[in-house]
Amino acid sequence: MNKKNIIILIVIVIIISGLFFFLTRKKPEIQPPSLTYNIIEQSTSTLFQLSGEGTRIRAINNALKNSQVRDKFNNPLLVESVYVQQYQLIENDEFEIVYQAKSDRFLITILQKPFPDIRQKAEEAFINLVGIKKEYLCSLNLDVDIMTPYWIDKNYAYQEYKLSFCE
Repeated sequence: MNKKNIIILIVIVIIISGLFFFLTRKKPEIQPPSLTYNIIEQSTSTLFQLSGEGTRIRAINNALKNSQVRDKFNNPLLVESVYVQQYQLIENDEFEIVYQAKSDRFLITILQKPFPDIRQKAEEAFINLVGIKKEYLCSLNLDVDIMTPYWIDKNYAYQEYKLSFCE
């Protein structure tokens, strides 16, 4: 064999070895993103003996745990943009509830008329979401804003409302 044939043979062996290695290597598994919330398991009677920051954190944990909108890993759906990171917790034709982690606030957006009726439904859904009786919610220092866009109801737009039972 001449030198040229030996070089071609070596190149072919290297290419075949490279292809074999590439095709047989173990592919890394895709890991779901881990969430930082920690769900505390307690009985209802214990829950309402808590006060202040512990119960506030519990309410946020419950909201994330009870989220109705999930990603492909069954975690609450995190929507990120340049301006905001928020968890979509409830989304339907009448209202939407999100938790904005950076600003530590819940935002309830009313998407249909009549505003007062849909607001009531959204507040009930929020109470169920956080798992805290409404008598205790007002004392938890949760930032909850309720609003509606102008094109939905101009009479209630451009204002931020709080939970009606806390006003």
